[in-house]
Amino acid sequence: MLGKIFEEILGFIKAFFEKEEAVLLVFILIVGGFFVFNFFSPSAGGYALAILFSLIRFFALTWWLWLFFLMLPFVWSLWRYWRVNLWGKTLHEVILEIKIPGQNLRDPKAMEQVFIALNALRDSFFDPWERHFKGVAVREYSLEIMSFGGDVHFYMVMPKKEKDIFKSVFFAHYPDVDIEEVSEDYMERLPKDGLDMWKRDYRLWGSELVMNRPAMYPIKTYPYFFEEIKEEKRIDPISAFLSLASIMRPGEIFGVQMIICPLTRDWAEEFEEELNKLKERKKEEKPGAEGDPSSMMFSIRSPGETEVLKAVEANLSKPAFETMIRFLYVAPAKIYNESAVYKGVNAALKQYDTVGMNSFRHNYAAMTKTSFMYWPHIFSKTQVELRRQRLLFNFRRRNTYSGSFVGRWLTSRWLSPYNIANGFPLNVEALATFFHIPTSGILTAPQMQRVESRKTGPPSGLEIFGEEEDIRKYQ
Repeated sequence: MLGKIFEEILGFIKAFFEKEEAVLLVFILIVGGFFVFNFFSPSAGGYALAILFSLIRFFALTWWLWLFFLMLPFVWSLWRYWRVNLWGKTLHEVILEIKIPGQNLRDPKAMEQVFIALNALRDSFFDPWERHFKGVAVREYSLEIMSFGGDVHFYMVMPKKEKDIFKSVFFAHYPDVDIEEVSEDYMERLPKDGLDMWKRDYRLWGSELVMNRPAMYPIKTYPYFFEEIKEEKRIDPISAFLSLASIMRPGEIFGVQMIICPLTRDWAEEFEEELNKLKERKKEEKPGAEGDPSSMMFSIRSPGETEVLKAVEANLSKPAFETMIRFLYVAPAKIYNESAVYKGVNAALKQYDTVGMNSFRHNYAAMTKTSFMYWPHIFSKTQVELRRQRLLFNFRRRNTYSGSFVGRWLTSRWLSPYNIANGFPLNVEALATFFHIPTSGILTAPQMQRVESRKTGPPSGLEIFGEEEDIRKYQ
C-alpha cells in the first residue's frame, strides 16, 4: 500500500517537472520565500525596512524614466497615425468607372486574375525611414457599386500612378470593357455631413460587415455558382445586389463599398495554429497493455470534416486582401425605406453562407440601428445618430479603420467608439465572387450602364506620319 502511494507521488513529481512552467514556479517560490523570511524575521530588525525605503526612494527619483517607458507605446502609436495620415494626403487618387459591355462571356475567374495582379503591386519593402518617419504604408483600393435612383455604376478608386498598369491588366482579361476616368467625385451627391443631411430632410442607413468565423474558413465562392456547364443555368451571385440597386427610385442612393489592402504571401501564418488543430485526429484508448502503441486508436474524419479541411487549405493557399465592406442607403424622408434595403442586403448576403464553414453578418456595433437592449443600454437615439454621421464620413472619404490603437480612439466619438470596426482577410477568389463584371445573363436590366460597341486597336503596320508630339496624341 505504502509502495503504491510512493510510486504515485514520484509519478506526480516527474510529470510536474516535465513542464516548462514548473522551473519558473519553483524559482518564484524560492525567491518569494527568501524575501518573506528576511522581511519578517525578528533577527533582521530594521534591515528589511531600510531596503523597502531604499526601493521607494529609488522609484521616487526615477519615476520619469518609468513613465517614459509606459507612455512610449502610446506616443509611438500617435506618431504613426499622424505620419500615415500626412502621407495619405500626398497620394493622388483617380476614380475609374468600369463600363460594362453588352455581352460578357467571362466568368469571375477573369476578375480573380485581375486581383492577383493587383496584389502583386503591393510594395513589400519599405526602409525604416520611409515606414516610421515618412509614414509610407501599403496603398489601398476601393471597389464600389453605386446606384443613383436605379442608375447602376461600377467604380474603382486607386493611386493615379497605377492607373495605366491596372487598365492594361483589366483589358487583358476583359477586352470588351471600357474604363473611363471620372473627373468629378460622385460622393458629392451625398450629404456632406449630418447637419447637411437633416437640412435636406434626408435619412440614412448603413452597415459594415464582419465574418462569423475566422477568415481561414471560406465563404461560398463563384465555382459553386458557375458549376453548371450550360450558361443559361448558371447563377451569378452579383445579380442579387444589382437587382436591389436597380430598384432604387429617383432620389434614392444605394452603395456597396469594398476597401481592400494587399496582404503579403504569409498572411495565412496567422491561422497556422488553428489549422494544425483542425488537422489533428482524435486519439481513443482501447483495452490493452500500458505503453503498447496498438492500444491507441485514431478516429477517422467524417466526409464533412474532410471537405472542410480541403476548403480551408485551398482558401489559405491564395493571395488575399485585408477587406472592409460597407453598405450605405440615403433617401429623402418621404420615400425612405430602410426595411426594404436592410432585408434586401440580408437576402443577398445569405447566398455566400456555407454550412460548417463561414458567412457574413452585420457588425451590429457599427450598424445604424440599435436599442436599449444592446450595450451601453442608454441614449439609443444618440448612438444611432453618431453612427450615421461616422459611417457617412467614412464612406465619403473611403476611410478604413485606423490600425493604430491611439488612432482608433481619436476617430471615436462619445457613445460611438470606433475600436469595434474590423476588417478581415478575403482571398482573391472570394473577392472576385463579391465584385466582378456581371455575366450576360443579368445585363438585360435597362438601368445598367453598358458599352454596346467593342473597341479594338489599329491594325499593325499602319503608316503614321508626323512628329513625335503629334503621334503621342493618338496613343
